[in-house]
Amino acid sequence: MERWDGTIVHLTMYGRPLQDVIPEIPRDEKLLVVVGSEKVPAEVYDLAHFNVGVTNQPHSEVSALALFLDRLFEGRELAYEDRGGSMEVVPTARGKVVREVGDARPIASKGPFAKEWPKVPDERRCIELLVEVGCSRAVIEHCRTVHRMGMDMVKASRKAGRFDALGLDLP
Repeated sequence: MERWDGTIVHLTMYGRPLQDVIPEIPRDEKLLVVVGSEKVPAEVYDLAHFNVGVTNQPHSEVSALALFLDRLFEGRELAYEDRGGSMEVVPTARGKVVREVGDARPIASKGPFAKEWPKVPDERRCIELLVEVGCSRAVIEHCRTVHRMGMDMVKASRKAGRFDALGLDLP
């Protein structure tokens, strides 16, 4: 923080109210946002140009950041715009639709007004796909290990009586 060349904003429950500070934050220089949590060192309060209170009630750090950014950008971040990716999520009233940019056909869709999800490949086909795109043996083994660990976590959660609805099958 001491070497930051720009404005430093610290989000906390103990700063000046968000709505009062937003107009003062410069928009023409770099911005470092520090999201406070438990036991923030006093130096953070001293080094920040703005200690911004995002309500004085307990909240999640993610919600504090979301509220700050929404106020900072005056809600414009919610407007849809092409960000140059190869896939896009299509806004729908119910369900989910994902498609390649410029293609009207969904890659995946789910919900009462959408087509069914495409069939998920089995483990053998997943390995083949990883090989086809040039993944190393180490990456493939990492993927298999993560898959096994995930399945073990689901089984342990079920055995402990938690997340009974958590399925071992993908759609």
